Amino acid sequence: MRTHHGPALRLLLGAALLSGCAEPVDPPSPLAASIDSILSVALDDGPLAGASVAVVRGGEPIFQGFYGLADVERGLPVTADTRFNVASVAKIIAAATVLRLAEEGRLSLDQPVVELLPELEGRAVLEGVQVRHLLDMTSGLPDYVSADLERWLQTREPLDPSFVLDELSRSEKVFDPGEQWMYTNTGFYLAGLIVERVAAAPWAEVVDAQVVSPLGLRATGLCDEMGAERSIGYEATDSGFVRSVQDAERGVRGDAGLCTTATELALLPDRLRSDGLTAASLQRMLAPTRLPNGTGVDYGLGVARGRLFGRNLWGHLGGSGSIVAALYHFVPDTVSVAVVVNTRQASLGGLELVADVAAAVLAVGSPSLPTAIPGDASLAAFEGRFVGDRSRTEYQMRVVENALVRSEPGDPESALALTRIGPLEFGRADWPLDRFLFHRMEGAVTGYSAYYNGIFDGYYARRD
Repeated sequence: MRTHHGPALRLLLGAALLSGCAEPVDPPSPLAASIDSILSVALDDGPLAGASVAVVRGGEPIFQGFYGLADVERGLPVTADTRFNVASVAKIIAAATVLRLAEEGRLSLDQPVVELLPELEGRAVLEGVQVRHLLDMTSGLPDYVSADLERWLQTREPLDPSFVLDELSRSEKVFDPGEQWMYTNTGFYLAGLIVERVAAAPWAEVVDAQVVSPLGLRATGLCDEMGAERSIGYEATDSGFVRSVQDAERGVRGDAGLCTTATELALLPDRLRSDGLTAASLQRMLAPTRLPNGTGVDYGLGVARGRLFGRNLWGHLGGSGSIVAALYHFVPDTVSVAVVVNTRQASLGGLELVADVAAAVLAVGSPSLPTAIPGDASLAAFEGRFVGDRSRTEYQMRVVENALVRSEPGDPESALALTRIGPLEFGRADWPLDRFLFHRMEGAVTGYSAYYNGIFDGYYARRD
């Protein structure tokens, strides 16, 4: 084990880490030194209070790094045992739990939600919603999170299922189940309720019995049940790090609410394949979602797909008011990269770090856009109004001076010129790892998928 000490920085690395050696030995490897440099800059420039990085190749950890502070007030460093809230990355484990129950015949992915939660019978917003719609983001259910945040700021009381169900009773579906794709946490929260109902046990106990324990993830569990070993979540301000008001919320299930170490997060993909799910279930989990018009959306069951540095990948991104997590599993390389940070701020989103670390691991150069395709009159086919995302985000695509420009309505400062790099694919010069892939059916553009740092981040349907 090699330990680097510096201002708010602690790093463990190298093969000796796995043997439990307690004294500094050989100098860091080139990979370790490279990741160390990336995170050192991130802590200073972010700024970030604390972070942890893990890399797994072929099911074995090859790098583990611990940086900064888990608890600023008490001066406690991030260590190998520090658990981070992984936010929406928990959706992978939630989906795996549902699939395990389906393998046991205790529920079906095609089963109507109201059969498993009969108290919801008659609520129009759930008409036609099946279990699989909850997991692949095609339920059409509005997202409860904004209303929950407002509730939490006022009451500081744990989230209760009655709140989410009451919100649903006052809501209308955004679209008919299966017809479109829209990110929503509500589906996974309901999936958590279904798991509890089917297994007749609390959410955390079922997740542990079905996924966590079988996969040997000893540090993974409900954030509500963790004490001093859990990192605090912070917001970076001009006056320093301030504990986020969202950090202490309890009662979240299904869509988030799990804590783990970076290492166990990076081990998750390989262990799901070897010890977690049948080959058929894993294949179904990782398959893209197909919409009725034929569009393939790069989101499976709790899993986002993508492509980075010429390699296919799957994983998930997660974030809240204070924490950020990212898991990338590169399929052909059997390499997983996990990055978790306990700070969220505007100058460095934290999610960018996973691409920088992956570039070091895969030994690829600095990213750059492919050669641009010259603009022509065909750009007009991409013009229009596109709507998507959990908050119904809207973007306008229009041709300006022979270039396609994306902007938010009424906000000229949001204008972003896109570079055409393929017949239906565009990039951005300021961040070459982002992609915009348009979908065309019967000659007409029907929507586009956005990829952040190479991983799917949302689908936007054309509305005019």
